[in-house]
Amino acid sequence: TMQQLIRIYRGDVIGRERLLTVDLLDDVDGSIPAKFISVASAYERLSALGDDNGPVPGDEILRRIEAGVGTTYDDLAVKILVNVVGLFPVGTTVELSTGEFAVVIEMPEDGRSLSAPMVKVIRDASGSAADGRMLDLAEPDSPTIKRGVPPGELEVNTASFFLV
Repeated sequence: TMQQLIRIYRGDVIGRERLLTVDLLDDVDGSIPAKFISVASAYERLSALGDDNGPVPGDEILRRIEAGVGTTYDDLAVKILVNVVGLFPVGTTVELSTGEFAVVIEMPEDGRSLSAPMVKVIRDASGSAADGRMLDLAEPDSPTIKRGVPPGELEVNTASFFLV
């Protein structure tokens, strides 16, 4: 159901707005909603339970799911999932090209690249606590995301960065 799909994005407003693209599902054969639920379920399982090393970062989950296109997962369902959660979903911890670590706070909502979200810097390049400044990675001369960081690697509670 739509409620189950929304649950995956854990209250991400932009994720919910991107779910509007699921309207495309009505234009395809009747099995595509089940295919999308299969992809979304795999995403949820890997983000919550993970693999032998624990929860998996969002970008790695998407790489694994995309590797299964054509064999395990439907291409359209995967495209819709990527459009909904972005390449680095809200709450993902990332390493920037500057060596700093940040948490993805907001997905682009203006049509720009899904690889350039708003982030909050939580660790400087030396690993010390950072000032918490916000960076819009779509701005000129902004750093880029080097990689997603597994949730336990930095031993931080990413949810705390969303509290007011």
